[in-house]
Amino acid sequence: HDDSDIVKKQEAEENHTNSTTSSLMANLSRRRYLNRNDELRTAQQMKTAADNDPYEIKEVMARGAEAVLYRSVCGSFTFCAKAIRNNWNKLLGSAGKTSEKLDNVAYHTKVRHIQNEFAVSQMLNEDGQMPIVRIYALRKVTKFGIELGYDLLMEYLTGHDLGDKVLNKVLPLEDKIRVMYQAVQALAFLHKKKVIHLDIKPSNFMLVNGKIKLID
Repeated sequence: HDDSDIVKKQEAEENHTNSTTSSLMANLSRRRYLNRNDELRTAQQMKTAADNDPYEIKEVMARGAEAVLYRSVCGSFTFCAKAIRNNWNKLLGSAGKTSEKLDNVAYHTKVRHIQNEFAVSQMLNEDGQMPIVRIYALRKVTKFGIELGYDLLMEYLTGHDLGDKVLNKVLPLEDKIRVMYQAVQALAFLHKKKVIHLDIKPSNFMLVNGKIKLID
């Protein structure tokens, strides 16, 4: 009788583990990198909106060494805005919006880096799917004719980066191999364009809707 109860308990635990893993994998496979309305538009239409239309900065997504990433909304489109700001923004900028505390890097250095990132991205952009994040526009932020900073508008991604420990737990070996192969393909895509990524690390690879995207 005791042995039977132990076996039943072990089977129940295994079933629970399998169910949890299946649920996580299903969630991963359903991850979307653009909202439903955005997916109905082409990359060119999104670029046109990013270049010309007004947009609103929303909540902080992440903070980097030189910039802050925000979710931004432009009509029916959702972008990720990589924002840099100067000291004028502290006086003239919107309260609570794009308030950086990243003063270890000079503003002119940040400007040079973000302009270079945009210029390189335009060399890489192609029609259709790409293994790297798509960057649409670089917008100068001004008020009363005074420069406050720049926003780099790019593809809005949601998913898991390869530094996420959850992936190591739930992905079977076959999927891990597939993911690593896609990561290598993303690097090969850059190298064919004669571009070298200077910050390769697991957190700069995103698993998005079952596909790898190289970011940053």
